[in-house]
Amino acid sequence: MLQTAELLFNVIYPVCAVVGFITCGYKVRDLLRGPRSAALVALVVARLWPALSFTVATPWVYRQFDQWIGIPNTATLLVYSLIVLNSVTAQVLLLLWSHPPEVARRKALPRLAACAAVLVTMTVLFVAADVTSERPVDFDVYYARTPLIAAFLIIYLAFFAIGLGTSAWMTWRFSRAVDRPWLRRGLQLNAIGALFGLGYDLAKTVSIVARWAGSSQLDAVNVIGAPVSASTGALLIAISSTLPAWGPRAEQQWRWKRAYRRLEPLWLALYRAEPSIALHPPRPTWRDRWDVRDIEYRLYRRLIEIRDGHHALRPWFRDDVAATARRDAAGKGASGEGLEAAVEAAMLIAALQARTRDEPAVGTVQPPAPPPPASDRNLDDDSSWLVAVSEAMRASAVHSRPDSRNTVG
Repeated sequence: MLQTAELLFNVIYPVCAVVGFITCGYKVRDLLRGPRSAALVALVVARLWPALSFTVATPWVYRQFDQWIGIPNTATLLVYSLIVLNSVTAQVLLLLWSHPPEVARRKALPRLAACAAVLVTMTVLFVAADVTSERPVDFDVYYARTPLIAAFLIIYLAFFAIGLGTSAWMTWRFSRAVDRPWLRRGLQLNAIGALFGLGYDLAKTVSIVARWAGSSQLDAVNVIGAPVSASTGALLIAISSTLPAWGPRAEQQWRWKRAYRRLEPLWLALYRAEPSIALHPPRPTWRDRWDVRDIEYRLYRRLIEIRDGHHALRPWFRDDVAATARRDAAGKGASGEGLEAAVEAAMLIAALQARTRDEPAVGTVQPPAPPPPASDRNLDDDSSWLVAVSEAMRASAVHSRPDSRNTVG
C-alpha cells in the first residue's frame, strides 16, 4: 500500500502544486498591474502556501529535501507549518474582505499570534522527538504512539480544523452578502474546498486515534483518504480564487456558442436559398459545433449573413401569410416576442418555399426599419430575436410539411 500511495502522490501532488503556482502567478500579475492592497497581497500569499506544501510533500521531493537538510522527516515539519500558515492567511484575507482595514488588522492580530505560538510549539516538539525513520507517506500513523509527535499532531490538527472551519463559515457567510454572481460562486466553491480540507483533518484524526487504540486497520484512511481529500480541496480553492476573473468570460462564450448553434437551422435555410450571403461555405457539422475558436467573430458573421438572407427574401413576404400566422400563433397562446417570432418564421418559410418553386415576387409586406448600428448593440441582444425566429421555424407546423423539408435546415 505504501509503495502504491507513494507512486500515486508523486503524480497528484505535483499537479496540485502546478495549479497552485499558476493561480498564485495569476494574482501576482494583478498585484503588479493594479494598485496594491493588503487583501490582494494576502490572496497571493494564501495561494503560495499550498503550492509550496504540495511541492515539498511530493514523496521524491520530500526525500531529497531531507537529504539536503540532513534530518529525517524535516519535510513533514515544513509541510505542516505551511498548512498552518495557509490556514491563518485565509482567515486574514477574509477579514480584509469583510471589514474596514483597521478593524481587520485588530481582529487579525490574535490569529497571527496564535499561529506563531503553534509554529514554535510544533517545531520544539518535532526537534525533541526521535523521528529517525524516513516516512514520507505514513508519518502520522507510524509515529502516532510517540508521545512528543502525538502532541505535535494534536496541536497541528486542532489548529488546522479550527482555522479551516472558521474560514469555511466566514466564506459562505460572506458569499451571501455579495451581489456579483461569479464572485459569489467563487466564494461558495472556496467554502466547499475548505470542507474537503476538513475531511483531510478528520481522516488523519480517525487513523491516528485508531493507532492509539492499537489498531492499524484504518491506516489507509490516513495514507490514501486524507491526501486525496486535501488535494481535492486545494484544487477547488485554487480554482475558486480565479473564478470571478474568467467565469464571466466563459459564461459569455458559452452563450455565444449556444446562440450560434441555435441559429444554424435559420442560417442554413437562408444559405441554401441564397449561397452568396456566406463569406465562408458551411463546414462539417461536427467541426462547426465543437470549434470554440473565434466564436464572437463567427456569431457576428452569422448574424450579418442571416440579415442578408432575410433581405434577399423580402420580395416573397406576404401579408396574408403574416395574418394567418399571427392568428394561428395567438390561438395557441403565443404573445409578445414569441408571437412575433412565430409570424416572422412563417413568413420566412413561405418565402423560402416560394423562392425554391421560382414563384414570382409579391412584396406586399413593408420592410422593417433598418437595425441600429453595430456599436449600439451587443451580440446577446442582436442574436436573441433571431434565435427566437430560428426556434419558431423548427417548431412550425409549416416547417414539417413535406415540401419544406429540403428548404429549411
